[in-house]
Amino acid sequence: MGFWLSIAVAAGTGDVVLLGPSAPLASTDAVSLTLTTPGASFIDGCSPVELEKKDGERWISVPRRACTQRLPASRVEGSLVVSVPPPGPGEYRAVVTWATGCAEGVALAHAACSVVAAVRSEPFTCRAEAVKPAP
Repeated sequence: MGFWLSIAVAAGTGDVVLLGPSAPLASTDAVSLTLTTPGASFIDGCSPVELEKKDGERWISVPRRACTQRLPASRVEGSLVVSVPPPGPGEYRAVVTWATGCAEGVALAHAACSVVAAVRSEPFTCRAEAVKPAP
């Protein structure tokens, strides 16, 4: 699963928060997420967002595209907007692993961070695209 990053300028104070879509999405819509941190934090530079799909009472990780290279962790100051491709119909939540006190310029797994934690969005729904009747 690929992703796109764009920086949103905002000052962060308080807890780390991951906001997902507030309204149902079509299964063809990209999922836009906003990660807000209280200060300098780091996220995985290759694949920062994991999606989990609801399966009965459990949340199951959705496989993501494997990274073919080790990219340095991305530094987040304030807010970061992350979009992921449409996952298909279902109920989902997003997970981002974030860290503080990391060495810069190396992959998150090798950055010797002092704190590593995960933040989850509230659940959101992707609906199947409406099928047009055949003419």
